[in-house]
Amino acid sequence: MFSHARDGVDVCSFGIGEEGWRWGDQPDLLLPELVAAGVLHSDGQYARPDDESYRDRDRHTLALIETRFDLSLPRDVWENERLLALVIG
Repeated sequence: MFSHARDGVDVCSFGIGEEGWRWGDQPDLLLPELVAAGVLHSDGQYARPDDESYRDRDRHTLALIETRFDLSLPRDVWENERLLALVIG
């Protein structure tokens, strides 16, 4: 699950692996990045191959989130896909 909030308002949220269903005040905030990363097409439909493993697919989204928000995600997110909480203040 990814959620970006500003001043207590949900700006853009979506499930990792469920990027086609986005919500918040600006649900399409990351759409250009999701398209550039090859996760979604510009119409919001999935662009990844149907037979791609979910781990490989999810890594594309995690990489763009890391780049977009200038984060350095813990290594076990990449290896085990576990990140319980991340708060940026």
